Amino acid sequence: GNNPNNNVMSYFGVDATTGQIYSKAGAIFDYEGDTPVYFVNVTATDGCKVAGTCTAATKPLTSEPMTIRVELLPINEAPVVTAGQTRSVKEDAAVGSLIGTPILATDPDHARQADAEAVEFTLTGAHTDIFAIERFSGQLSLKGALDYETKNTYTVTVQVTDVPAAGLALSGSAEVVINIDNVNEPPVIADKSVDFNEFCTGGADCSAADVQVT
Repeated sequence: GNNPNNNVMSYFGVDATTGQIYSKAGAIFDYEGDTPVYFVNVTATDGCKVAGTCTAATKPLTSEPMTIRVELLPINEAPVVTAGQTRSVKEDAAVGSLIGTPILATDPDHARQADAEAVEFTLTGAHTDIFAIERFSGQLSLKGALDYETKNTYTVTVQVTDVPAAGLALSGSAEVVINIDNVNEPPVIADKSVDFNEFCTGGADCSAADVQVT
């Protein structure tokens, strides 16, 4: 191959009768991660050697080596959302606030293909009424109101889909945990009317009910 670290003969073989080049069992190719081009040297030998009928008088003749270029063709591979991601947001954050850094995802096709299309992010499943994600950047944002005391953690499913130039689009997804940070809130005196006895004397409990503080 054109990569000196590659043992070409571990990837390819040649049928002794037909000359057909084939990939060997167990050979693993990766267009993005390895060299996409290999060079295989092939020689041809007289048939008597193949048949085992060569004699001293009929020595087999071998051709000069011919270099065959074998080129890998890329196939579309599914993008991947990085697993185990978490984000946090304060419970008093305004609707539209950005939540942490953009979600991380990778697409194997981008490693070598300069013309690979961008991936698109979407939220699927629960809590799409509270959270949103920007289509191309993967940036989460707040869509609804939060209350730490009611719910302090959410798990959303982020899906990433590639946009191939041809063929079917492929997707990958992973769960992302969003933690809600508690914010100290001032106490509130609930609206309430209180009746007093007009004949009440100082120091006596004259109210008809206690004032409610939350």
